[in-house]
Amino acid sequence: MAKRESSKKEAIVKLIPQVCGYICQMQDGDKETMLRIVNAIYDSQGYELQHLGMHIGHAWTRDSGQTYILAAWDLIEVLDLTGECLKDTVKLDFSEYDGMIVGLPYNLDFTVRKVN
Repeated sequence: MAKRESSKKEAIVKLIPQVCGYICQMQDGDKETMLRIVNAIYDSQGYELQHLGMHIGHAWTRDSGQTYILAAWDLIEVLDLTGECLKDTVKLDFSEYDGMIVGLPYNLDFTVRKVN
């Protein structure tokens, strides 16, 4: 079974500034998903998203699944921490889904709302 390259905490701590920088470069009203953002960041570092079995699920690897940096499930935590990090400058607006039963939050489009 694949092993993590480092601890989940270390990987997330390193990823959050990159995600926040990516979102801060977006325009007010732009839409994106956390999955696409993280995939773009990791793709530029040589990772690819692969399914690594039922215990890990989809994860980013650069050695064909021997090791991985983060699993897709970890994006729930990345999303929460990103929202907290950006709270004074950008709101990740998911209001278009209010009252709906929809998919995983990291896979849903959010709208960038610049905080005045």
